[in-house]
Amino acid sequence: MRIKIFNLFVASLLLSSCTRHNQMEDIIIVNVENDYPKKEYILQDIANVEYIKLESTDEFVTKGLVRSVNDNYIVTFNGGRDGDIFLFDRKTGKSIRKFNHLGQGGEDYTMLTDIVLDEQNEELFVVDYRVRKIVVYDLSGNYQRTLKFSDDSYYNFIYNYDKNHLLVYKGYSPHKETENSGQILISKKDGSIVREFQQPYNKVATPVFTGMHEQYGEITLTPLYYLNFLVDDAWALTRPSCDTIYIYRDNAIPQPYIIRQPSVHSMSTQVFLYPLVDLKNHCFMFSQKKEVDMKTFKGFPTTELVYDKVEKSIYRSTVYNGDIIDGEPMSMINEPLNSDALFSISWDAAELVELLHENKLQGKLKEIAGTLDEEDNPVIMLIKK
Repeated sequence: MRIKIFNLFVASLLLSSCTRHNQMEDIIIVNVENDYPKKEYILQDIANVEYIKLESTDEFVTKGLVRSVNDNYIVTFNGGRDGDIFLFDRKTGKSIRKFNHLGQGGEDYTMLTDIVLDEQNEELFVVDYRVRKIVVYDLSGNYQRTLKFSDDSYYNFIYNYDKNHLLVYKGYSPHKETENSGQILISKKDGSIVREFQQPYNKVATPVFTGMHEQYGEITLTPLYYLNFLVDDAWALTRPSCDTIYIYRDNAIPQPYIIRQPSVHSMSTQVFLYPLVDLKNHCFMFSQKKEVDMKTFKGFPTTELVYDKVEKSIYRSTVYNGDIIDGEPMSMINEPLNSDALFSISWDAAELVELLHENKLQGKLKEIAGTLDEEDNPVIMLIKK
């Protein structure tokens, strides 16, 4: 059964009541053309930080690229091409299990694109983007079933929504954003689409850049961006074609959370806005200009922004890790996680050892670095509300 949420106009939503997000004073309005003032933050002043040292053994050698985190597990991989999937204990960092089903068989994946942990059902959903399928295993690595992508679409930004569903952004290669794109819920049992989230927009706008190169002809470039992120117990869903970012709670009427100005459809060179992390008093996001130098293939200039919920002001943000003395700014542009950890950063052991020798660490990070060998597995930093 497929359920569609009715298209809603922004004006009507702004007049609705019941929740705090549908009141004008609680809606964040961002002008992507503004040159907002700068403001610096210490990460530990605005968020909770947790460090986890991943156990190092001869069998468990990982780059520490975190794909999923939950109460009991941290799931990592090495970028997908070697096929290894690692499970570590969330609290201790102890190695639990490793398995690999890279192959061409019906119960295998040809490439590891993403891994979604469903701790409640004790399953892992392994995304194989290249062949457009999701292979489901139990936490011991035993094959359970395969979910196919619908029609000719490709699934991106996949999250554990609830006991029975995955949240997915359905896009179409190579431009991803089309009239048929958008967030959907799919059944964990058979992959069928059970709900489509409809968001009003005038016409399709895609962040994917296509241009002509004098030597290579037509070139298509896709920037790094994310479209789904958690706000308390609900999901905020972004669509590049839509000027408003809505919050969805079960089957309730979607509520506008962020409105970008001017409209993306009115700009000669489009600028897109993507939320990232919603903390107690701060909402981090970034704007991204659809502009590329075709000689160098460099482009998509990005500005990190933060909305201060107390001051009700927007700034260009610079964030520092308070456990690193005179450290470089850290980017808040990281893939959102749907757990109590909003996103994660993997610290290379050799880098931490070097910082320790330079007397640039303090606090818990210094304590952990003192136990490291340069060849150890990474240390995972989890950023929480």
